[in-house]
Amino acid sequence: PLVPASTAKLLVTAVALRELGPAYRFETDLLALSPPDGAGRLPGDLYVRGSGDPTLVVEGLWKLVRDLKSAGIESVGGQVLFDDSVMESGDWVPGWDRAQDLERGPPYFASLGGLTLNHNAVEIVVAPGPGSGQPARVRLTTEAEDYLTLTNRVTTETGSSGRSSVSIVREENQGQLHFDVRGTIPVGHTPRWFYRSVIDPTAHFAAAFAGLAQAEGLRVEGGYGRGQTPEEAEVLVARSSPPLQSSQPSGTPS
Repeated sequence: PLVPASTAKLLVTAVALRELGPAYRFETDLLALSPPDGAGRLPGDLYVRGSGDPTLVVEGLWKLVRDLKSAGIESVGGQVLFDDSVMESGDWVPGWDRAQDLERGPPYFASLGGLTLNHNAVEIVVAPGPGSGQPARVRLTTEAEDYLTLTNRVTTETGSSGRSSVSIVREENQGQLHFDVRGTIPVGHTPRWFYRSVIDPTAHFAAAFAGLAQAEGLRVEGGYGRGQTPEEAEVLVARSSPPLQSSQPSGTPS
């Protein structure tokens, strides 16, 4: 009858240690059905298979893309397909149905998914502009343009209180997640950080992967999609989490 809260972590931790063991590691794998040719072109699809790793942040995803390039892959002839089939994606914790959390998306109410990135939350930084009356500087710290969009309605003002007043409206539309950031921030104010959860973890993961792949010069001829990894696919590169007994994500938003 109660909303699940922090005490539930004790039960989840106990069951995870009993069922998986303290040495268990979450794996995020990049797989293919055949190796690249002599020119570094992967002839078919590239599969990104997740296991629900809660510790994977954007730096780890960047390292996966870099490792793929280091393995001699310069281009993908088919698609990059994201496999989140290890668990249901985009669902909420069962029993948590608080309307204000569903609407606002606070980071402690993150969705669940087989491909998790940055704790399934986004970080928005708001800093003052160059002078009074100028737009503030507002940005997402992780680029994922295919999924995340942002409108900046924050202005820089000179005020006696020296306080900022910022609100964020989160809206999902046609498969994208949009943040409408409004308010004011005083001239010379220190930057402020805001966190909101994503609605579709796989879309967020895929968009961030696509941005990193483009930045690293990895060409994808067939685009991006979702799919299940064939059993015969071979691992090209992989990322392992720390052991379960020490898998405490750093920088968890609150």
